Amino acid sequence: MNCNAAIRGKYNRPNVVTVGYKYSVPSFCHDCGHPYPWTQTLLDNAVEIVGLDEDLGDADKEIIKSTFLDLIIETPTTPVSIAKYKKHVNRTKDFVKEGLRNLLIDVVSESVKKSLWK
Repeated sequence: MNCNAAIRGKYNRPNVVTVGYKYSVPSFCHDCGHPYPWTQTLLDNAVEIVGLDEDLGDADKEIIKSTFLDLIIETPTTPVSIAKYKKHVNRTKDFVKEGLRNLLIDVVSESVKKSLWK
């Protein structure tokens, strides 16, 4: 963690039952915006997987890597990142496509999932 702010999350109180509350583990700090360690590990692994494709050009690798944050957190540039990801990931070997899908599937939003993996 970068700023040592408390991680927001579910609060359990003794003798209190919460019904209908779904907790989603945050990916980034609400205070400073830096990725939490589990998110940073995921990003590092995604970068490493892309690097394993020896036949993929460096420019394609860099473009794919540059899309990861916008795929995880929806921003105004997410649609552009989706288009870049789809265009350039199609040039990778199957094991890279599958590895990235397996890493990202649980951290991207439903709308990003639908756009990437219909």
